[in-house]
Amino acid sequence: MQIVPYRTEHLPALRTILEHVGWSAHHVTMTALSVESLALRPESAVFVAEESGAALGFVSVEHYAWNNLAQVQGL
Repeated sequence: MQIVPYRTEHLPALRTILEHVGWSAHHVTMTALSVESLALRPESAVFVAEESGAALGFVSVEHYAWNNLAQVQGL
């Protein structure tokens, strides 16, 4: 297994993971939009766990300059 920076090609697999664990369509869509946005911003990052080219999960990190803390989310 390896951890790699998020690429747009990961999005269908991430949506499938979220759907598989029972997330509603609304939450899957909003998380997908969030992942795409966070991957583009300089104060945040998204990483994907892969094995043999298949996405197994993801994590996003967003840094807040005002308090120098970060928020981590993922599945």
